[in-house]
Amino acid sequence: LHSYPRLLQSFRMKQLFQHYKKHAACVLTSTTGISAYNLGGTTLHAWSKIILPNSSSSVDIHQWVDSLVNRLRRNARVSTSYRKLQLLFVDEVSMLGANYLDTLNYVCQQLRNNQLPMGGIRIVFGGDMMQLPPVKDEFPFQSASWPTLNLKYVRLVKAWRFDNQQWVDLLQRARLGQLNDDDKAALESRLNIEVPSHVIVPPIYLASRNDVVDEVNSCCLDSIQEATYTFLAKDYVINVDPQGIVTQMFPEQLSSVITNQFIVDRKLDLKVGCQVMLLANLDVEKGLTNGTRGIVKRLRDDAAIVKFDVGTFEIAEHTFKLEDNFKWYARVALPLRLAFATSIHKSQSLTLDSVEIDIGSQVFSEGQSYVALSRCKSLKGLYIRKLDVSKIRPHALAMAFEQEFMKTCVNI
Repeated sequence: LHSYPRLLQSFRMKQLFQHYKKHAACVLTSTTGISAYNLGGTTLHAWSKIILPNSSSSVDIHQWVDSLVNRLRRNARVSTSYRKLQLLFVDEVSMLGANYLDTLNYVCQQLRNNQLPMGGIRIVFGGDMMQLPPVKDEFPFQSASWPTLNLKYVRLVKAWRFDNQQWVDLLQRARLGQLNDDDKAALESRLNIEVPSHVIVPPIYLASRNDVVDEVNSCCLDSIQEATYTFLAKDYVINVDPQGIVTQMFPEQLSSVITNQFIVDRKLDLKVGCQVMLLANLDVEKGLTNGTRGIVKRLRDDAAIVKFDVGTFEIAEHTFKLEDNFKWYARVALPLRLAFATSIHKSQSLTLDSVEIDIGSQVFSEGQSYVALSRCKSLKGLYIRKLDVSKIRPHALAMAFEQEFMKTCVNI
């Protein structure tokens, strides 16, 4: 299921779920916490209980998958949810990696004792493949499972009108790498425009490279004239029961091979007034999801009080777990990172009122520039620091998929 703008597709997916849940066992999921919250659903990872091993791990993947199936089978609640499910909705499918989809397909077949694709579960995907592929993975349509699913492609084509229709049309052309002269002039008009001084929360800065992100975050934090609070994470080797609950924790200094897999850093410096981003789905129903941004209002030695759009909450330490080569590890840390800036890749699924972007010579991947542009709700909210229009082009594989999609899709 695809439409443009993408918000309409998510709206229709939610409508479909509301209709079919009256007649069948359904679950509504998305690949990101923010998208899941906007849908009123849950993340696919939370429902499936599948977290892939790091791609740099030397684990035997077949042995690992069989171990995963056995662990999920021993969890009565999880295995029952797999067996009873009839219809699975997955939004933001472009961020679902090929390896993850193949693993999910196999797990469903094993837990349901059914060798049909997805173990006989019907599936509805929503998304736009013209965004970036998943980190350290391939597009879902490159998976071995994709062609076996017998998917029917549907495009929503109703002529919706928007107050910012010119911007919507520009983004659609940017998505395909087909900007016209007027589009280029519109983007150039936002080049090096200063952010108004009356803006309370400055726009987040999106950059293609992580070293640029780190530099911007460090400089912005240094500019705040408040005391610095330093939070240090604690690392453990852990034992986990079949339900995924930690039963024992043993403090240990872990190797860099393990620590580099955690999404939260070992050391975090914060000040009152700094911008932060949540790194965990603490409460999807309340909007406390991975990727949510806020401003630190108060700090204690063991917690931060952060004001988000959904309210002000105390953020305390959180346990991040990972499995590597059949061993479990944990990092207990404040689930926050500085968010004056973030990478274009990590901004996927965000919708922002205003944004500063660098889409110049440092853009290194097709689709990056389009993703950065399409985070913003309007041209007026866009502040471009560097611009190279030749970089606004789609990934060749995504474009080939789009062309095939257009040949076979049903327009409704």
